[in-house]
Amino acid sequence: MSAPDHILDCNCESVTWLCFSPGADWLAVAASVPYIRLWSLSDRRLTRAMPAPRVGRTDALHLWYDWVSFTRDGTCVLSLDCDGRLCLCDTQSDTCESLAEFSKCISVAALAPDSCTLAWGTDEGVVVWDLRLRKTERALDFGVAAPGLVSCVGFSPSGDTVAAALDSDTAVTVFGLGDASPLLRLVGHDDLVLALDYSQDGRLLATASRDNSVRVWRLDGGQEIARFQGDGNLVRSVAFSPNGYSGI
Repeated sequence: MSAPDHILDCNCESVTWLCFSPGADWLAVAASVPYIRLWSLSDRRLTRAMPAPRVGRTDALHLWYDWVSFTRDGTCVLSLDCDGRLCLCDTQSDTCESLAEFSKCISVAALAPDSCTLAWGTDEGVVVWDLRLRKTERALDFGVAAPGLVSCVGFSPSGDTVAAALDSDTAVTVFGLGDASPLLRLVGHDDLVLALDYSQDGRLLATASRDNSVRVWRLDGGQEIARFQGDGNLVRSVAFSPNGYSGI
């Protein structure tokens, strides 16, 4: 194994999420600390530590972040903290905005490729939210009375479908955003699905599960076309390569 090119010392117990800016100039790091770190990759320098609003919370020192994503133009960073609150931070001014107050905490979130739409999950299902207008576009119904907590969610590259899974189920549901209806239900895992990723052409979906497997599905019919077994107890994440021919 080759040696690392550089080590970025985050000075924290754990890193929970990483995201490159669209031009690969910056790296945003979510970790077990009450702010988002922004690293300049040209000189490997920590340039900003952006604290998010502490709305309704007094013990800010015990706040951490579970997810972070750049907008398409790289000027803003979206984050999801451990209390289930979404924030939008400007990378130039370091100003942060709490996007909304919700009666239910958010478990997972995803940003559409056009950076205009968010999808997030709670214990009541998936909400699709207009980031420009700051309002809900639609709710995605799994068709069950008590769906359970959403365990993962993601947009297709075209932004016209959303895939999501519940912690009370072992299947993945693919929704069309035109009428918010379920298009496919991908059944095959033996335990809950923890992560998913679309291929770049939007034809395939990879899913990672607590059953210690990664499965690849063809979305034009919902067939499982490949299965990879892990060597541990579970698989927490999965991602396609840009050309769609391999994954990790």
